[in-house]
Amino acid sequence: MQKSVKNVLAVTLSATLLTLSSFSVFAEADKSKSAEKAENNIEITPAIQTTKEEVAVVHVLSEICPDIIGKNQNFNKGYERMLTEMLPGISDPVLAVEALSEEGDYQEVLSQARQNASKYSREDNREVCLEMVQWGKKTT
Repeated sequence: MQKSVKNVLAVTLSATLLTLSSFSVFAEADKSKSAEKAENNIEITPAIQTTKEEVAVVHVLSEICPDIIGKNQNFNKGYERMLTEMLPGISDPVLAVEALSEEGDYQEVLSQARQNASKYSREDNREVCLEMVQWGKKTT
C-alpha cells in the first residue's frame, strides 16, 4: 500500500529536520565532500545522505504550495533553508535544483514525486505546505 504524500513529505521533512545539525557538522568537518554543482549537475555525496528523491519531494512543494497557500514569504524562506541544509556547499541551492531538474534521471524522480503529490487531497498537501511555512519562521 502506498503512503500518502502527507506521510511521505512529513517523514522526509521530519528526517531532514532531525538531521540538520548533522548536515552542519558534515559541512564544517569536510567541505571537500559537500555537494557540488558542475555544469548543471549536482553531486550529492554519501556523507550527506541526501537523495534525489528527497530533493524532489521538497522541489514538488515549491510547485504546489503557492497554489494551495498563496505566495508566502515564510514558505519561501523555509524552502530555501531546507535546500541549503540538504545541499550544503552550494551557494544557490534553489538555482542548483532548477538546473538539476533538467537532468534526465532527476526528471524521472521529480515526475514520480509530482504524481504522488497529485494523488492526495489538497488539505493533506496544505498541511505539509504549512509545515514548511513554520520551518521558514524558525531562526537558526
